[in-house]
Amino acid sequence: MIWTAILILTACGDGGDDGDRPAAGGDSMASGGVIGIGGEPGSGGESASGGEPASGGEPASGGEPAPGGEPAPGGEPAPGGEPATGGEPEMGGAPEMGGAPGAGGELGMGGTPPMGGEPVEPMTALPSGLTEYTIAQEIDGERVERTVLLHVPDQLGEGANYPIVFALHGAGGQGRSFVGRMRNQINQRGFVGVYPDGHNRAWNLGGAESSADDVAFLSQVVASLADYRNLNHDRRFILGLSNGAGMAHEMAVETRLFKGIATVVTQLSRGNEPRAETPTTAVLQLLGMDDGLIPYEGGLGPQDLDFFAGERSAEIWAEHNGCDRPGAVDDNEEHIRIEYSGCDDEVSVIHYGIKGARHNLPNRVDGADQTDLILDFFEGTP
Repeated sequence: MIWTAILILTACGDGGDDGDRPAAGGDSMASGGVIGIGGEPGSGGESASGGEPASGGEPASGGEPAPGGEPAPGGEPAPGGEPATGGEPEMGGAPEMGGAPGAGGELGMGGTPPMGGEPVEPMTALPSGLTEYTIAQEIDGERVERTVLLHVPDQLGEGANYPIVFALHGAGGQGRSFVGRMRNQINQRGFVGVYPDGHNRAWNLGGAESSADDVAFLSQVVASLADYRNLNHDRRFILGLSNGAGMAHEMAVETRLFKGIATVVTQLSRGNEPRAETPTTAVLQLLGMDDGLIPYEGGLGPQDLDFFAGERSAEIWAEHNGCDRPGAVDDNEEHIRIEYSGCDDEVSVIHYGIKGARHNLPNRVDGADQTDLILDFFEGTP
């Protein structure tokens, strides 16, 4: 497999509210607010064409409904809507700068090497704001440039050592959808976001949408960050939405790159369970109990994957992590919350089943903004 890292020469625009509007469908933002991870939705009204509606509105053609709405035809969205067709707008390309990160081997949790090498002293200043670069991957015999967005606080703290949060979009989406959703938290809470694009707007979990080796690709994205100062590679985390959540589970199972994961509306599938060599990993699951796409009680879902029941998925992670059993349960009108503690390395496993939620979740879970709930979990992980 051929890899080349290509850095853009200039920082991207903020990618704010206007920059996040999608083409038809996809899991991005449109006028009227964001449904799903991060931010509160607008109230009333209909979405811009192809975007997500404000709370209570009906989807425009190709768009996604407000929470609880019916799906438009097509693929698999991020939380905030049922499947829609299409995706999000492309960003401009990047000029090539030559050079390639090393390849091979597996990154450990504390390392910042080219892949397979010894940790190196980072030499490049971390750019503030939003920067785009691409990594070239050979897929089915062709060279494909895959986009990554690096989202850094607007004002860099002197001597800062920022945690790293990868965010993986759902099928039909793009990494750019996280720019507006994460902006406030990045600036206020002080971490760096990394938003890669799936090939053909999907992550390869064994289905037909993509044949890319996404474990290798995301591992290479991690390696590409080794050049930057002010990044804390001991505190890498990954959150995923829908198809991206399945990829987050896979990265936790297959690599030692991330201390913790947060998976939204997708649980473990059979054949992708933690194994003996899988590291201890903090896990937060957020699932809709009335999900018709990925059944909460388990069964077949997209890409013909056979999913475990949501609560069993959390239990599998807890067993792997050596947690106490049974977990503490809070069953109320809004959700079922199961927390496993006493785990190896002081990690925790927390599961939320959101009552009445389908393949979309409310913006607030357990009294907190969904994004902040996830970041609180990451920050609380030793």
